[in-house]
Amino acid sequence: VANLTAQEIEFLLSDKDLVTSLSRRFRETSVPEEVSAKSMKDFKRGVSEFLDRGNAERALTPLMKVVQRDGSCIVCRTILGLAELDTGDWDGAETNFGAAVNTIKDNPALGRPEPLIAYGVMQGWRHQTSSSAGYLLEAIKFAPRDPLALQELGRTQVLLRNWEAAKLRLEQAIAAGAGPDARLLDVHALLGTDDCVAADKEMTQYLASRGSERLTARILQLQGEVKD
Repeated sequence: VANLTAQEIEFLLSDKDLVTSLSRRFRETSVPEEVSAKSMKDFKRGVSEFLDRGNAERALTPLMKVVQRDGSCIVCRTILGLAELDTGDWDGAETNFGAAVNTIKDNPALGRPEPLIAYGVMQGWRHQTSSSAGYLLEAIKFAPRDPLALQELGRTQVLLRNWEAAKLRLEQAIAAGAGPDARLLDVHALLGTDDCVAADKEMTQYLASRGSERLTARILQLQGEVKD
C-alpha cells in the first residue's frame, strides 16, 4: 500500500473501514467448535479485548496462542488478522487471512465470507485487482447478498473498467444494504456506461447521505464529471 498514490489510496477501501465492517460481525460470535478446551479461555479473552474493549494490541497475545494450538479455526484466524490489521501489522494480517482462506479451500463446508473478503481487499491494496476479484467472487458463493463483498467486487470491476459488471455488482450491493461508498462507486460505473442521467441521480443520493460532511477532492472531481 505504501507504493500507492494518494489518489489511489482514497479510491480503495481503507484498512480502518475493513476492520470496522468485518469485526462487528464477530461481536456476538459463539466459541467455534475448532477451539480446543485448552484455548477456550484465551479465545474469550482475545475476543473481549478486541471486540468489546477495542484494544487490539492486548488481544494479540491470547489470540495468537489460540491460533498456535488450533490453526484450522477460520474464525480465530480471521479475528486475529483483523486485530493485527488494526495495529498496523499488515503482513501478519495477510498471513492469517490467507491461512483461513486455504482452510476454506480444503474444506468448503467450513466456508464463510469474511476471510475471503479481507484477503481479497488486501490483494487490491497490492495492485492485484484481478486476484482480488477472484477472492471476492468466492466470498459471494458463501454469502450471495453480502453487501461488503458485493461492494468490493464492484470496486474491482470499476478499477478494471468492466463497467456493466461493476454496475450490476454495485446495484446488488446497494440493494443488500451497502453504505454510501457503494453509491459513489456506482457513479463511476454509470459514467463508464455513458448513463449520465442515472449517474447524476446516484450522485445526488450519495451527497444527501453525507449531509454537511466535507467533500474530498475525489468526490468534487467526480461531481464535476457528472455535471459535464
